[in-house]
Amino acid sequence: MIISVCSHCKSKKSENLSQAQLVECLKAGLDNNIKIQQVKCLAACEHAISVGITDTGKASYLFGHISSNDDVRALIEFTMQYKNRLNGWTNASERPKALYKKTIARIPTSLFEPQ
Repeated sequence: MIISVCSHCKSKKSENLSQAQLVECLKAGLDNNIKIQQVKCLAACEHAISVGITDTGKASYLFGHISSNDDVRALIEFTMQYKNRLNGWTNASERPKALYKKTIARIPTSLFEPQ
Protein backbone atom coordinates (compact mmCIF):
# COMPACT_ATOMS: atom_id res chain seq x y z
CA MET A 1 0.00 0.00 0.00
CA ILE A 2 1.17 3.51 -0.80
CA ILE A 3 -0.08 6.76 0.70
CA SER A 4 0.92 9.83 -1.30
CA VAL A 5 0.75 13.32 0.21
CA CYS A 6 0.92 16.31 -2.14
CA SER A 7 3.89 18.44 -1.14
CA HIS A 8 3.33 21.33 -3.54
CA CYS A 9 0.03 23.11 -2.84
CA LYS A 10 -0.51 24.96 0.39
CA SER A 11 -3.78 24.68 2.25
CA LYS A 12 -5.48 27.98 2.97
CA LYS A 13 -7.51 26.34 5.74
CA SER A 14 -4.67 24.67 7.59
CA GLU A 15 -2.12 26.81 9.32
CA ASN A 16 -1.57 24.15 11.97
CA LEU A 17 -0.81 21.14 9.75
CA SER A 18 1.89 21.06 7.09
CA GLN A 19 2.44 18.29 4.58
CA ALA A 20 5.58 17.20 6.44
CA GLN A 21 3.66 17.05 9.74
CA LEU A 22 0.90 15.05 8.04
CA VAL A 23 3.46 12.54 6.76
CA GLU A 24 5.05 12.21 10.21
CA CYS A 25 1.65 11.71 11.89
CA LEU A 26 0.71 9.01 9.36
CA LYS A 27 4.05 7.26 9.84
CA ALA A 28 3.57 7.32 13.62
CA GLY A 29 0.03 5.94 13.40
CA LEU A 30 0.42 3.24 10.76
CA ASP A 31 2.33 0.01 10.19
CA ASN A 32 5.88 0.27 8.87
CA ASN A 33 4.94 -1.84 5.83
CA ILE A 34 2.76 1.00 4.47
CA LYS A 35 4.81 3.30 2.24
CA ILE A 36 4.11 6.96 2.92
CA GLN A 37 5.59 9.45 0.48
CA GLN A 38 5.41 13.09 -0.50
CA VAL A 39 4.79 13.70 -4.19
CA LYS A 40 5.02 16.94 -6.18
CA CYS A 41 1.45 16.92 -7.50
CA LEU A 42 -1.80 14.99 -7.19
CA ALA A 43 -3.65 17.43 -9.50
CA ALA A 44 -5.97 18.47 -6.66
CA CYS A 45 -4.61 21.96 -6.06
CA GLU A 46 -8.01 23.38 -5.11
CA HIS A 47 -8.28 20.73 -2.38
CA ALA A 48 -4.94 21.03 -0.55
CA ILE A 49 -3.72 19.16 1.40
CA SER A 50 -4.56 16.17 -0.80
CA VAL A 51 -3.79 12.54 -0.06
CA GLY A 52 -3.94 9.50 -2.34
CA ILE A 53 -4.23 5.92 -1.11
CA THR A 54 -3.60 3.00 -3.44
CA ASP A 55 -2.65 -0.66 -3.43
CA THR A 56 -2.20 -3.33 -6.08
CA GLY A 57 -5.51 -4.85 -7.15
CA LYS A 58 -7.59 -2.39 -5.12
CA ALA A 59 -9.64 0.72 -5.76
CA SER A 60 -7.69 3.93 -5.16
CA TYR A 61 -8.86 7.00 -3.25
CA LEU A 62 -8.07 10.70 -3.38
CA PHE A 63 -8.95 12.82 -0.36
CA GLY A 64 -8.67 16.58 -0.08
CA HIS A 65 -8.86 19.44 2.40
CA ILE A 66 -6.93 17.44 5.00
CA SER A 67 -6.36 20.18 7.52
CA SER A 68 -6.64 18.94 11.10
CA ASN A 69 -5.61 16.24 13.53
CA ASP A 70 -9.16 14.87 13.29
CA ASP A 71 -8.63 14.44 9.55
CA VAL A 72 -5.33 12.64 10.19
CA ARG A 73 -7.02 10.26 12.64
CA ALA A 74 -9.76 9.64 10.06
CA LEU A 75 -7.13 8.86 7.39
CA ILE A 76 -5.46 6.37 9.73
CA GLU A 77 -8.83 4.75 10.48
CA PHE A 78 -9.68 4.61 6.78
CA THR A 79 -6.27 3.14 5.92
CA MET A 80 -6.84 0.25 8.32
CA GLN A 81 -10.34 -0.26 6.88
CA TYR A 82 -8.91 -0.17 3.35
CA LYS A 83 -6.13 -2.61 4.25
CA ASN A 84 -8.70 -5.16 5.41
CA ARG A 85 -10.84 -4.95 2.25
CA LEU A 86 -9.96 -7.43 -0.48
CA ASN A 87 -10.75 -4.97 -3.28
CA GLY A 88 -10.39 -1.73 -1.28
CA TRP A 89 -13.96 -0.70 -2.07
CA THR A 90 -15.86 1.28 0.55
CA ASN A 91 -19.09 3.22 0.34
CA ALA A 92 -19.18 6.79 1.59
CA SER A 93 -21.29 5.77 4.58
CA GLU A 94 -18.62 3.25 5.66
CA ARG A 95 -15.72 5.71 5.68
CA PRO A 96 -14.92 7.80 8.76
CA LYS A 97 -17.32 10.75 9.01
CA ALA A 98 -14.46 13.26 8.91
CA LEU A 99 -13.71 12.08 5.35
CA TYR A 100 -17.31 12.09 4.12
CA LYS A 101 -17.08 15.46 2.34
CA LYS A 102 -13.33 15.16 1.69
CA THR A 103 -13.44 12.25 -0.75
CA ILE A 104 -12.49 13.68 -4.15
CA ALA A 105 -12.34 10.41 -6.08
CA ARG A 106 -12.60 6.65 -5.82
CA ILE A 107 -10.89 5.02 -8.79
CA PRO A 108 -11.79 1.38 -9.48
CA THR A 109 -8.99 -1.11 -9.85
CA SER A 110 -7.88 -1.88 -13.38
CA LEU A 111 -9.18 -5.06 -14.95
CA PHE A 112 -6.27 -5.01 -17.40
CA GLU A 113 -3.54 -7.53 -16.77
CA PRO A 114 -0.33 -7.23 -18.81
CA GLN A 115 0.77 -10.37 -20.59
